[in-house]
Amino acid sequence: MEKRSTANRPSRRRVLGGIAAAGAFLPTALRTRASLAQGEPIKIGLINTFTTLAKLGNDNFNGMTLYFDQIGWQAGGRKIELIKEDDEFNPQIGLQKIRKLVEGDKVALCTGVQGSNVMMALLNYVQSTNAFFLCSGAGTDAITGKRLPYLFRSSAATSQTIAPIANWIAENVAKEALIIASDYTGGHDVMRVFKEAFAKNGGKISKEIYPPLNTVDYSPYITDIASLKPRICFEFFPGPDAARFTKQFAEAGLKSTCKMSGYAIFESDNLPAEGDAAIGGIGTNMYAESLDTPENRKFRADYKAKFGETPSFYSDYGYVGARVIAETLNATHGSTDKDQMSKAMAGIKFTAPRGPFRFDAETHNVIENIYIKEVVKVTGQLTDKILATYKDVPQLAGA
Repeated sequence: MEKRSTANRPSRRRVLGGIAAAGAFLPTALRTRASLAQGEPIKIGLINTFTTLAKLGNDNFNGMTLYFDQIGWQAGGRKIELIKEDDEFNPQIGLQKIRKLVEGDKVALCTGVQGSNVMMALLNYVQSTNAFFLCSGAGTDAITGKRLPYLFRSSAATSQTIAPIANWIAENVAKEALIIASDYTGGHDVMRVFKEAFAKNGGKISKEIYPPLNTVDYSPYITDIASLKPRICFEFFPGPDAARFTKQFAEAGLKSTCKMSGYAIFESDNLPAEGDAAIGGIGTNMYAESLDTPENRKFRADYKAKFGETPSFYSDYGYVGARVIAETLNATHGSTDKDQMSKAMAGIKFTAPRGPFRFDAETHNVIENIYIKEVVKVTGQLTDKILATYKDVPQLAGA
């Protein structure tokens, strides 16, 4: 019988795709697809943030369970068991959780992790233990920079999402920009890439500002921005920080003189809280809500029917990650041999809600389209409008 875990509980929950019938032991050489189906479920460890920045982790989890529901929680002729753990957006807790999953639960592979700070803390463990990991969230380039044989990323690298908008701003808006981001690994990594790409296109940074995570009052920073009178600001704030900054920026009257732009700011998970303050904001991402394709229309409809809300790009992260796992196991006929899984995963290609999806054979990072988007209001609802599409963008070389 299928069990479900409520996404808002930080304690461990197991999501079972079914209980496989017990089967007699057979030597490995004699196992067939049928006998694998009679064995134990394939255990998959999911690590994400379900307390701090809970919306991000919950959306990823929802997207993943939506896909597994659609395939009956089975791949490669075996049932799937998802073991969910909360890293609390804390690197040390994340390290404890992956040890528990790999050494205690004996999972075949781990997936998830939204925080780049958490994922960076797990890298040495993944490398030293040869744990199989599919990152379906964190964007720091260094994650796939090590090019480990059993480490893949199905979400996006910072360089592939940020470089296109830096180019676009330099070509279409201004050659000078102010940048502001949360003061943590992800924020500094986003701005590192933006500065490098912007400079290559003749751009200049007038000032860099890094408020702490979970800042409530941005007025000192906004006053500073107002005094400098930039034509455009490029921003990165995760979770509720995005809505707080956007609303306070608009309330200060700066939208009339300074264009707002950024990454993960003007997305469907933030728009309800931002309201009309977000209109006109320019964003960049691998997913666009308004992308008019059969795959995205179906994804949006199925997600809305199941969860009663619009999917975010974090939802797409989970949905696509689940499909990558399932197609890998289908290709290996249910085998969890790491070399077999690595070879199978590297060759996966399909059309996702976000668009064409495939892996770079060298980096194991995804190659995908990146969309430059503007927030608009259509029939009373905030959504995005695609301004430009950068096709088949990889992680930048050397990033």
